[in-house]
Amino acid sequence: FGSKTDLLIAMVTRWADELFDALESATSSLPGTGAHQFSAMMQLATAWKLDRLDDAMASIPLLYRPENLELRHRLFDAWGVRMYRLFLPMVEQGHDDGTFAVDDAPATTQLVLALWLHGSTTLFDRALAADTDDEYAEILVRGIPALLTATERVLGKLNAAGQARAEKEGLGKAEADAAAARDDRSKKAVEKSLATQNAQPSTMRDAGMDSDKLGKTGLP
Repeated sequence: FGSKTDLLIAMVTRWADELFDALESATSSLPGTGAHQFSAMMQLATAWKLDRLDDAMASIPLLYRPENLELRHRLFDAWGVRMYRLFLPMVEQGHDDGTFAVDDAPATTQLVLALWLHGSTTLFDRALAADTDDEYAEILVRGIPALLTATERVLGKLNAAGQARAEKEGLGKAEADAAAARDDRSKKAVEKSLATQNAQPSTMRDAGMDSDKLGKTGLP
């Protein structure tokens, strides 16, 4: 590699490509309504990331260094394209089967992506600027489920037809169970992240970023 930046790009790109490849392969054959598929996709993504948390901690936090802001913008733009292609068919199906209350599937998908990319960056900026590990963990434990809840609200409540179909397929309880499981996995991910940081001081909150710099980094 020609530089540390080249190495960082290679590490982060490989991690993201493997994640998207896994999700695209799995979601291409998911059954059920659009809402059910979207929930299943989120569970798959969470499980995949938890299984590879150590790999992510070796590279992803470096994107939040002020000097890597432009690189982060570039990578997030590329990831946004793949996320749009992944999300759109599910939102369209949810629109068609009534499990999502959206007026325009492409526009709503773009809004969901803006929420995720902007919201997750803001969330991690706040966490990284925290004064203590406990505060850092609290921000992520509360913030990640809040992002998921906000996404569900953007996608809308079930209309009458969608509600009837969801009840017929038993999806109401499944969605509630999935949300609880996501919250639990988010908490465990943060706990594992903190344990990793204690063993490797160069990651996340100790990656050389202070709160003053974080406040000036901007958002993708």
